Amino acid sequence: MTLSSLALAQSATLTLPQAIHLALAQSTQVLNAQASLQSATAQLAALKADPNTLIVPLTQAEQAVTLAQVNLQVTRLQVLQSTLSAYLALYEDLRSMALAQAQVALAQRNLAIQESKFANGNATSLDVAQARTALAAQQQTLANDQAQEPSLLSQLVTDLGTNLSATPKLAPPPPPQALTASLSELQQGLSERLPALVQDEQAVALDTLQVKLDDNDYTPPLTLTTAKIALGNAQRTLSLALANAVAQLQSAYQAAQNSFALIAIARQNLANAQTTLKQDQAAFKAGTVSAVQIQSDEVSLKSQKLSLQEAQDGYWRALAALSIAAGEDLTGLEGQP
Repeated sequence: MTLSSLALAQSATLTLPQAIHLALAQSTQVLNAQASLQSATAQLAALKADPNTLIVPLTQAEQAVTLAQVNLQVTRLQVLQSTLSAYLALYEDLRSMALAQAQVALAQRNLAIQESKFANGNATSLDVAQARTALAAQQQTLANDQAQEPSLLSQLVTDLGTNLSATPKLAPPPPPQALTASLSELQQGLSERLPALVQDEQAVALDTLQVKLDDNDYTPPLTLTTAKIALGNAQRTLSLALANAVAQLQSAYQAAQNSFALIAIARQNLANAQTTLKQDQAAFKAGTVSAVQIQSDEVSLKSQKLSLQEAQDGYWRALAALSIAAGEDLTGLEGQP
């Protein structure tokens, strides 16, 4: 799907992978990161072509290319995370509105029942008041969901980098897969995937080179001492930054594991709601359950379906956050068309 076709065909269904593909292709941040990489690459090529280039500026240029490559990848992950979050937020809001409409209908029916019972002397004025309050609460929930839609759509439009005159039809997000990478596997090479760690490693490498260049009999001893002090500081900075990055990775990994476990609980709750509805439908046919009970069961089923969707979406968000902490895509969505 192209941006023009999306803008013109508002009735087309937009999928989560399509949204991310569009965002990565149009993102200003990604385009800027690509331009920075191209500039750094050109600068390195120019220095390599100059026979008078010294080792320090050449090393710095090589490091600039490496850092630009890492920055580009992390920028793509950040855009992926932002787009995924915007898509899921809008999709959940639309599903929440559908649930709220069903809840309003049920509350209206319950109010009508209480008013009828009150007219027949089989309910108190308090029963009627409570039913009206319940209806007002459901109507307010629906109004809140409806009020959020424009801002959520605006955020998705910003991430997609295109114009949408109306809310597109969003396809259900695909069920996320269980995380297969182990924590130890993600820790390997972490300092090569996170820009801050790459910069710190490059500082160590550059200071190590400077010590080597200053360790001779024609450089003042103080210059060598200063270079060694700078190297020691850079090494300590790298060690601390790496420890913090590993801690953040461990926290994000555990959060993803916890989120995935919630999906199983939500699925069981949904199965329970389906069983309850099936049993009550049989009882309704037997004349032992009222029609309003069936309606209530159907609303409960919608609620559990939304809870399952929210649990799955929570895991998607956790995977995106873990991707940022690990410096690599763990959602599997980055390369999908």
